[in-house]
Amino acid sequence: MRTFDALPYSYRPGKSILHRMPALAKLLLLFLVSALAFFPYYGTAFALAIIGIGALIAALPPRTLLRGSRSLFIVCIPVLFFRSLRFMPFRFLFSGLEEALLFSASLIIVFCAGSLVFAVTTMAQIRSALSFGKRTTLFATGFSLMISFIPRFFIVWNEVDCAYRARAGREGFYKMRIVVPLVIEKMITAAAETAYALEARGGA
Repeated sequence: MRTFDALPYSYRPGKSILHRMPALAKLLLLFLVSALAFFPYYGTAFALAIIGIGALIAALPPRTLLRGSRSLFIVCIPVLFFRSLRFMPFRFLFSGLEEALLFSASLIIVFCAGSLVFAVTTMAQIRSALSFGKRTTLFATGFSLMISFIPRFFIVWNEVDCAYRARAGREGFYKMRIVVPLVIEKMITAAAETAYALEARGGA
């Protein structure tokens, strides 16, 4: 069974410069890298270079940043297919393939950028960074809760997936038909529990 440390978008303790960097600076860097990733070719290359340097500084192997991205690769396959082929008349478009590859690369870069930030930043640090004052408390709480659901999704998926494997369930589409609704149900339940907890605290 996989440990929490092995889950995508989970925090990995360390003492690197990135771990010690202010959380707000890392969030701003995440937004910058995400924007650059969709500006080919130099923007995409620059964003990839920033992530590569950050991973080296934090001593994170590429497989750590890519963990959990299999579904993203699956989504990119039909994008590549439909952008590079035309059926009436049938022909192959190199320009369409190039655009699809760049778009897919941008999505994967953004995924890795988020994975890197979550690996070196705790949710407490993110919440603290967004709390500039009493007026922004509601925004900080809401935004940090929204972000916290990203790693929580992978935790829930891991729990459901492990339970499904323990019952020797079939793989492929049949598995998705069983696992996805259960994950959605658990995420909705988690959101409701969080809302009740906030209401009990007076929305703080």
